[in-house]
Amino acid sequence: MPLTLGNRLGPYEVVAAAGAGGMGEVYRATDTTLKRSVALKVLPTLVAGDPERLGRFQREAEVLAALNHPNIAAIYGLEASTDVKALVMEFVEGPTLADRIAAGAVPLDEALPIAAQIADALDAAHERGIIHRDLKPANIKVRPDGTVKVLDFGLAKSANSALQHSAPGTQHGSMAATMTSPAMTAMGMILGTAPYMAPEQARGRSVDRRADIWAFGCVLYEMLTARRAFAGDEITDVIAAIITREPDFTALPASTPAHVRALLVRCLVKDPKQRLRDIGEARLQLLTGPQSAVSGPSARQWWPWAVAATAVLALVTGLAIVRPWTAAPVTPALRVTMQTGFTGALDNGLQNLLAISLDGRMLAFTVTTSRDNQAAQAGRTPFDVTTSVYIRHLDQAAAAPLAGTDGAEGPFFSPTGEWLGYFARGKLFKVPVNGGAAVPLADAAMGRGAVWGDDDVITFAPGAAPGVGLMRISANGGTLMPLGAMADTHVTQRWPQILPGNQAVLYTGATTVDNFEDACLVVQTLDGAAPRVVQCGGSHWTYVNSGHVLYAHAGSIFAAPFDLATLAITGTGVPVVDGVRSSPVSGAAQFVVSRDGRLAYLARGTGGGREFPIDIVDRQGKATRLEGAPRTWSSLAFSPSGSRLAIDVTAPTARNIWLYDVSRDASQQATFGDVPQTRPIWMDDRVLTFASAAAGPPNLFIQAADGGAEQRLTQGPFTKYPGSWSPDGQRLAFTEIRDGQGDVMILHMEGTAASGFTPGKIVPFLTSDARESHPAFSPDGQWLAFASSESNVLQVYVTSATDPSRKWQVSIDGGNQPMWSPTSSELIFRTEESSSRILYVTYDASGGTFTPSRPVLWTPARFSMRSGVGDVALHPDGRRMAGSLATADVAAAPTDPLMTLITNIFTELNSRVPAR
Repeated sequence: MPLTLGNRLGPYEVVAAAGAGGMGEVYRATDTTLKRSVALKVLPTLVAGDPERLGRFQREAEVLAALNHPNIAAIYGLEASTDVKALVMEFVEGPTLADRIAAGAVPLDEALPIAAQIADALDAAHERGIIHRDLKPANIKVRPDGTVKVLDFGLAKSANSALQHSAPGTQHGSMAATMTSPAMTAMGMILGTAPYMAPEQARGRSVDRRADIWAFGCVLYEMLTARRAFAGDEITDVIAAIITREPDFTALPASTPAHVRALLVRCLVKDPKQRLRDIGEARLQLLTGPQSAVSGPSARQWWPWAVAATAVLALVTGLAIVRPWTAAPVTPALRVTMQTGFTGALDNGLQNLLAISLDGRMLAFTVTTSRDNQAAQAGRTPFDVTTSVYIRHLDQAAAAPLAGTDGAEGPFFSPTGEWLGYFARGKLFKVPVNGGAAVPLADAAMGRGAVWGDDDVITFAPGAAPGVGLMRISANGGTLMPLGAMADTHVTQRWPQILPGNQAVLYTGATTVDNFEDACLVVQTLDGAAPRVVQCGGSHWTYVNSGHVLYAHAGSIFAAPFDLATLAITGTGVPVVDGVRSSPVSGAAQFVVSRDGRLAYLARGTGGGREFPIDIVDRQGKATRLEGAPRTWSSLAFSPSGSRLAIDVTAPTARNIWLYDVSRDASQQATFGDVPQTRPIWMDDRVLTFASAAAGPPNLFIQAADGGAEQRLTQGPFTKYPGSWSPDGQRLAFTEIRDGQGDVMILHMEGTAASGFTPGKIVPFLTSDARESHPAFSPDGQWLAFASSESNVLQVYVTSATDPSRKWQVSIDGGNQPMWSPTSSELIFRTEESSSRILYVTYDASGGTFTPSRPVLWTPARFSMRSGVGDVALHPDGRRMAGSLATADVAAAPTDPLMTLITNIFTELNSRVPAR
């Protein structure tokens, strides 16, 4: 049913007809609720009953809903009545590109920025696995401010569909519709406009993103020449030209640079195997000079994205002055997705993996590489791995390792870019970027963020355990100074940033140390005032010079306006970048922003992503993969019989305990809370103990492993995490976070196994100004092992389970998570490195004293640190260990991971989330 002036469809009132075509009738309407103009796209009455057209209509809605990009027209929803179904879309002012070309060829300095934005939109779609399949000038609009919007994704398809795998020459059913259908041929139309079809598309063969690259070449050619690359009087003539003829490149203006001519040749190669393979490269070549001319299919191998980034910056400052339909130059935000320039993995993501210098000229990466490259290439597990920092200068083609940074995590630049700070081996270091000796500055057991201020003071988070707050130290060394008290109920301060003027520190605060999805933005002024919680609902809060704070939530970067004068958020946050790699366990998010608006980020899944397979490894290092075990986990524990693993699993909507059956290689969910249920241990083979935030801060609960109601063991305002049950089940050792520190407490149970246990009295056991955690009863119940930070570095100690007045240090160079072997006189623990080593001591416990040996390696394997708690689990046989091999990322990593650089993100932020 056609709509007329004044018609209403839901809250939308039709203002005027805006256009019509084979894909639908478009009307301009007013959203009476939000007072904005929208476009209503309605199927014509003639074809509204065609199931194929309705399917394409629905597919367009789904595709647009999956895309969030400034150069793609956004969808607001679907609206339906009895006889009308409409897409509600962003209304884009301005002519189509076809209208502009009808007025004559587009000058080069206008055409290239338009083409770059088209390529940017296609790149965003291709990254999401979406192919447009009907790109043409009529489906592209240019707003009065010069912003390009790509429209009409009605023919889009997933790049991963079965269609891709059709044999050459076959005509898949859905592909046949791309050529014709009975409804369309009756109207003289072709699905997929003929002059812009790639040869494989015209033949009805399978297509991939290279079909869009062909169409892009046709559009660029048409802009520069005001004529189609392939023309004909009839559709069959056009298709014949596409398949058999070459474009007339002599029609290009004489002033067309060689690199643009070369790009057109690469886009319009008939054999898709020889065609340009990535639209991101097309965008970059548009924006570079003649030295970048492409000569063959191997261009991707030599194209340095750093040079490309420099070229994009040149565009931003010089070339991209968009003349048509605008009174002022426009500087768009442009995305560059390219290889990083090194071979290796990007670690496990609990720390910052990259840093950017304030001037945006350098990037630093934390890279995990294997020294046993032959083993990695042969598919064997290489155990000798190292983590170090690689530096990428944007005017150079490759990243290079920075000497002296073995074991490094969490890199950050000095304001001048002359120094790089990082965490390694329990300390905070700095090292000259141009080479030189690393200088230790302070103890830092497990860093969680640092920033180097303009006043040459470094603010850093020295640890990940509860109660560890931010510290400050001169970049030249000296006395450590705590930033200040934590906000009420908060147990951690992480990911600090100095606000402009050095008057305040912005950081991420949270009520727990293992779930940051809804952590808080906290501001601490440096005049000694109390910290102020500004807003909760994300992590890795970062102020940028456009007047916004960015933060991570659910795998996206959000932006909200932030007022420096009042230190307050002044508007609603909106998502600006999707699919960013982040860790809800630690709060780390892999994005960085320079002062002039360059944003670099790692996409979700890059370099290992958030999934970590679980392996069982023996003392010789032989590993067996648990294929049926969950891979988004944080901690795990074997049942006393060794038949099952309890696993703390992070799912999209909640965090719960799952059980993995070792003999069946199968998993099932054990708890079903909508708040975090974390850090499982076993009371016996039938009963689980865990921390739950079901009624405020995490407290202790028990539940039958095979189902049943939870029973609360503790309550109160302080966070508690389970540690270990005594062998008789009468005592539970746990960690309580109080006043920013961790203490070991003992819960005494009342009753018997026959009558049932009930929780009784809680007795403080280990309390001090240090942080005590990870209590573990010995197999005979006589001793208690634990970790303590009393020497500023976490070490493992042992004390009597009944008299904590005497203790013996077990580890030497740091240690955590002690585990007693049930079958031998061995105490096992892990180191605090991101690729943890497993060490053990033998001991003599006769005569009321505990005498440990010197620690030695328990296995040559290294394990990835997941949450800092329960990263590994000792099997009850004392001969095997479960965890995620640190080398799994290295073996599976791409040879050269990808990352994305967005130039001038400030333009996009201010257009979507205006700041004061």
